[in-house]
Amino acid sequence: MVPLILMSMVLLFLLLVLVVLVFSPNARAQRARAAGRLSVALQIYVRRHAPAQVVACLQEDLPSWPVRAQLILAFEELIQLETSAQVALAAGAPQAFATSFTDVSQHALENLLQTADRLWAVAVQRVDYAVLQQGLEREDERLQRLVGAIRRAREELALITLADAHAADFDHVTDHLRLLADMARHDRGGQQIEAVSEWLNQG
Repeated sequence: MVPLILMSMVLLFLLLVLVVLVFSPNARAQRARAAGRLSVALQIYVRRHAPAQVVACLQEDLPSWPVRAQLILAFEELIQLETSAQVALAAGAPQAFATSFTDVSQHALENLLQTADRLWAVAVQRVDYAVLQQGLEREDERLQRLVGAIRRAREELALITLADAHAADFDHVTDHLRLLADMARHDRGGQQIEAVSEWLNQG
């Protein structure tokens, strides 16, 4: 009887280990990367607030182009913004802010995930960098604008939270978050980027 119980416990333990290995977030992310679905893996890491895994994923799966560093920075800033927003909500930020933040966070994340997939798809074609340089530099410039806008929103949010601001004081950040959402959603430069640039140059 005892050996049978012991064997059952061992089998149960092995089953649990197998489940963890197959269905854990890290396992799912690794399978996605192996299948060339970089965005799936990155989304898992971002949702777990694991910037180190995001960095490792991009460094290992993308060439060492200058735009890669900017993409890494964009993901890091977005994760930091999500953390800042959670702190602000806990400190009493209004629900309208939460709604606006959810919108901008989702669209910014989708934008970055699509960028990562595009860069990976280009990388596997093994084209000379000289051929791609102009297009990659445009991507780098676009990401720089997005990084600057996310960083400014995070800094403004931290200052408002520090000042124990009331609902009306969050309107400025909320408007900027909506602007960021438009910028990420449309990804076309134009008025959204110009408006963000004006906002960044204020004060």
